[in-house]
This record gives sequence, C-alpha cells and structure tokens, in this order.
Amino acid sequence: MEDFDTGADAVLRWLRGEELAGILARIPNHEVPVPLRGKRERIRLHNAACERLIEVIGREGLTCPHCGRNSKEYRLSEREGHKSAVICRGCGWVIEP
Repeated sequence: MEDFDTGADAVLRWLRGEELAGILARIPNHEVPVPLRGKRERIRLHNAACERLIEVIGREGLTCPHCGRNSKEYRLSEREGHKSAVICRGCGWVIEP
C-alpha cells in the first residue's frame, strides 16, 4: 500500500475534499459515504477535524494561505455548540477545514 502524505497541507487538502477521490480509488470495494445528517453531527465532525489539523500543525507547521508564512503558530478557537476555527497567529486568517 502506498504511503500517504500526512503533512498539515495534505490534511487541509483532504479535509476540503480535494484528496477524497484519490483515497477512495485506492480502497477496494469502497462505499460512498451517506451525506451527513443533522447540524450537531456536522459541527462535531468539523470540530474534530479542526482539532486534528491543529495537532498536525503543532508537529509540522502550515503555510498560511493568506500571509504565506510557514509556522506552527496557530490557535484553535472553540465555543461549546459552535464550529471551531484554526486561526493563524501571524495575520488572524481563519483556516477552514
């Protein structure tokens, strides 16, 4: 099996769906996931993705698409019952997974 790029930029591309077709093509007899149902479930999955992204950024860094700075200096903004956000400390840009 091929190794997958696990860098923060790759995780961000995956979270945006840009890599999904390639990943699914490598899995024999894959099933297309059923669309998510319910606002709470979408928020929970979004927040989990933000937490995962901030973990990867903490290890490997990320190039901000706004300021172009590559760093590990990002913060996770969390509020109970709301979507989390990953924010570049350099320019304040919100990274949407």
